[in-house]
Amino acid sequence: MAVKRVNKARKAQGKCGNCGKPIEVGDSYVWHQFKFGSKRVRCDSAACYFKPSELTTSDKLSRLYGAQENAEGQLDDWSREDTADLQAIVDEAANEIREVAEEYRESASNMEEHFPGGCPAIDECNEKGDECDGWADELDGVDFEEFDPDSVDIDDDASEEDRQQAIDTARDDWAEEQIDKVRDALGNCPL
Repeated sequence: MAVKRVNKARKAQGKCGNCGKPIEVGDSYVWHQFKFGSKRVRCDSAACYFKPSELTTSDKLSRLYGAQENAEGQLDDWSREDTADLQAIVDEAANEIREVAEEYRESASNMEEHFPGGCPAIDECNEKGDECDGWADELDGVDFEEFDPDSVDIDDDASEEDRQQAIDTARDDWAEEQIDKVRDALGNCPL
């Protein structure tokens, strides 16, 4: 679904559908509309831009994209202390994805009851279920490493302040590596 951008509104557009800010004449805004539905308008703020989960009419796709968006948001709030919180984020996303995979298979099973000779949609639903399971397996396979401050290479002559700075820098690098692993796996949505 294409999102359209308007650089200068010719007339007031009402309130942003996300933050409620009025969109006045001359303001920039973004909008989209499903084939059957009303026009949805948002202010041009990055925080209000439409998320992929909001740009589909498919409940299953919306849930998949929502799981992805939720995990991305939780990564931004991660304490960067240990990997238990990261593992919980990954587990939650993988569980939601597996639930959607099961719903695709249930849809295929329901179609088989009504179309005993088969139809392409049955195979498509089963394939989507398999792809979702593969994505969840990839998330489950993310291998986290625990941070070990003793492994940081620090000069013996370094002051306590320099030692702490070296450990903090190493912890930040370690945290970014762990986040990148999750983001890489989250970015592999097959649908």
